[in-house]
Amino acid sequence: MVRDVSTTKKSNTSIVKQLENELKEAHAEVSHFQKLLTTAREHTRAHFETIINQAKNKIHDIEEQLRQVMSSQQEAPC
Repeated sequence: MVRDVSTTKKSNTSIVKQLENELKEAHAEVSHFQKLLTTAREHTRAHFETIINQAKNKIHDIEEQLRQVMSSQQEAPC
């Protein structure tokens, strides 16, 4: 039984690391396209804004997944 808990914790830890990496990438994407947006021509602005909104939605989803994983780690018996 202890092995199962340990395996679950390791699995959750790797999930958290993966989600944190995805979160960093999404933040970098938002930052990158916001910088491009400042000098973008009118015909590319809408495209950049769409990309920014999609990345922000992804950030929201990843943060929610992180909250769920973290709360399940806290609920798991030691």
